[in-house]
Amino acid sequence: LAPPDAEALAELKEAPALHTLHLALCGNSLGPAGARALAALGEAPRLRTLHLDLGRNRLAMGGACPLMRLSDAPSLTTLVLSLYDNGLGPPDAQALASLKDARQLHTLHLDLGRNRLGRPCAPPRPPPLWPSFTPTGQRSTQALAALQ
Repeated sequence: LAPPDAEALAELKEAPALHTLHLALCGNSLGPAGARALAALGEAPRLRTLHLDLGRNRLAMGGACPLMRLSDAPSLTTLVLSLYDNGLGPPDAQALASLKDARQLHTLHLDLGRNRLGRPCAPPRPPPLWPSFTPTGQRSTQALAALQ
């Protein structure tokens, strides 16, 4: 699928009685334009549950930002967004955090795995340069006592 296909799917917002929608679009090439088009689904007047699987769609950095428009959805109570492996970054996380302001939303599930959000984990600590030792003998005990 390509961005024009996403625009066609966004027309589902016109369905007068639609209250639940699950779109599994993983592994397509929708890109940022596709995400922008699908954000219009939030305009569906009676839509209460939306599950959008947009994993591996090459959204790239900033590509998920248009989805923050879903916070304006008039009836949306449950939102599941699968956005894994899209090259998303901190701007996307900030935009998605604005979903906290959604009027009716009470259940939110975000899958943001395999993206570029924040710093990578710290590398493991290298081993110490000096081997540890256990002092033995009277001289070692006297030397340690002098340090205290």
